[in-house]
Amino acid sequence: MVGAANHAARHDPLLWARRPKSAQAVLLLVRGAAGDHRLREILAAHRANGGADCRSAAPRAAIRALGALASEEGVHDQDVAGRKGVLEEVLA
Repeated sequence: MVGAANHAARHDPLLWARRPKSAQAVLLLVRGAAGDHRLREILAAHRANGGADCRSAAPRAAIRALGALASEEGVHDQDVAGRKGVLEEVLA
């Protein structure tokens, strides 16, 4: 059954969001979450677990930085994403 699990993982169109490899993927996830409930749910899960499902340190750090920024300013991720340059600055 391991083969079936690998096959399913390779054909998951949202795998890039569920297991981001880069900070850029987190940027796309946050922007996409503004208009897609599935991406919103994935982003909420990342925020809840501190980015534990991310594939490397960079996206985990981006998730944590976005969470800190949003909580400091009392805004939602989508509001942070909408402000020009904020995400790029956080993810740089």
